[in-house]
Parts: sequence; structure tokens; C-alpha cells
Amino acid sequence: MNKIKLIVALVVLLGKAASAQDSQQLSVPLTDPGKPFKLEVNLTTGFIKLAVHSGKEILINASTMKEKANYRNLPNNMKRISGGDNLEITATENGNAITVGSNRPSRNIMLTIQIPQNASNIKLRTVNGGNIDVHDVVSDMELNNTNGGIYLHNVGGSAVVNTTNGHIDAVFRSVKSDAAMAFTSLNGDIDVTLPASYKGNLKARSDQGNVYCELDFVQDKSQPKVTKTALGGMYHLKVEDWIYGKINGGGPELMLKNMHGNIMVKKAK
Repeated sequence: MNKIKLIVALVVLLGKAASAQDSQQLSVPLTDPGKPFKLEVNLTTGFIKLAVHSGKEILINASTMKEKANYRNLPNNMKRISGGDNLEITATENGNAITVGSNRPSRNIMLTIQIPQNASNIKLRTVNGGNIDVHDVVSDMELNNTNGGIYLHNVGGSAVVNTTNGHIDAVFRSVKSDAAMAFTSLNGDIDVTLPASYKGNLKARSDQGNVYCELDFVQDKSQPKVTKTALGGMYHLKVEDWIYGKINGGGPELMLKNMHGNIMVKKAK
């Protein structure tokens, strides 16, 4: 097992602008370079950007942004050279499985990770402070955010994507033929672009928005499921107003759901 720790120490001079930042890069070797690998990244606060490169190692660039500190009650000639601004990133590699995280959950971290193009499974998670941004990766992906968007650019494979407060925008150049996919958001549009040849069974619902599909779609005209319950003299009627149908004749399930926002399934040009 290889465990590598990256510590980024920030130095902010008195009166300097709020954009001050520093960054460092570490390289994580794989046990079996060239063979499929797994990557898991967990952040509490921060932004994750993932892309591919031609090398055989995992490259991690970590940085953080600091707001201008409050320097009241300090002598005029004092400069802050250290104030607990260190950023600690830990990467663990064990048998081509890499786990990346931070021991400073309150720090607003910017992680830019470059990987070889033979990942078999990728899991990315962040909670506050930034988006998840994935470029050109082909893999099975599980992506979770709470307060931020999730953006996939020219990707392949399959994806299960969930965010609470943010948009989802995913452009696929290829899709794994036997994989089900799901995209869910509470507050935000869901925009998914798929190859023209994609085949799937669509299951979609937007409580306060519209659902659009540009691909060849045949809707299932069956009646929505209605549930009636009575409790203490009060009657409750629930209508599950999902849209069901087949894209290009049907295939694995493609589920899209949000509460506030539109859902768009587009055809790649």
C-alpha cells in the first residue's frame, strides 16, 4: 500500500488581495500501470475537476483560496506569515485502488486530478463550495454533490449522478450498452446529451418543470399509478406522474428526476 500526503502551506501578506492562493502537485503511482484502476475522491468543502492524460500515474493538484483576513488591532508593521491555512490532502493506493481525501474538512479545496484512460470505476463526492467537473473520462461513474453542480464533458461509460442544489449537464460520446443510468437533482435543470444510437427505457419526472426528449421516443400511454389512503377521517390521494417510454426501441433504464427545473434529453450532433 502506498500512502502519500500532500501539505500545501499558504502565506498571505498583510493587505494582499483575497485571491491569494498556492498549490502543489503530487504523483501517485499505480501498482499495475496500464491495468484498470478505481478512483474515489471525498471532499467536504471544495471543487473537483477530473480529466485524462497520457501518463501512467495519478496526478493531483491541490490548492485553496483564502478570503482577506481581519487585521484589526494589529501593529501597522505586522505581517501574517502563518495562520492555520495549511491544506492537507491524503492519497492512498492499494492494488490499483486510489482513495483521495482531506484531513481539513473546513478548507475550501480545489482538486484537479489527471488520470490514465483506463479507469473501471470512479466515485467523486463533495458537499459544499464547488462543482464536480469531469472531462473525457470513459468509466462507470458515481458522482454526488450537495450544494453545487455536476458537469460531464465528452465522457463515456455510464453514470449515476445526484445533486441537491445544482444543475446537471452531461454530454456522452458513448454509453455502456448494458448499464442503467440515473440523474437526480432537487433544485436545478437536468440536461443530458446522448449518442443518436442510444437505446434505453426512459423514466422521468419533474414536479415543477417540463420534460423534453430530442431522440426517437415512444411514450408509454399507461395510466399513472394512483394511491388512495384514509386515516382518521382524512383522505389522501397521491398520483405518481412519471413519464415512461422507449428511446430507439428501448434498453436499460434511464431515470431522470428533479423537483424544481426542466429535464432535457438531447441527441449528440
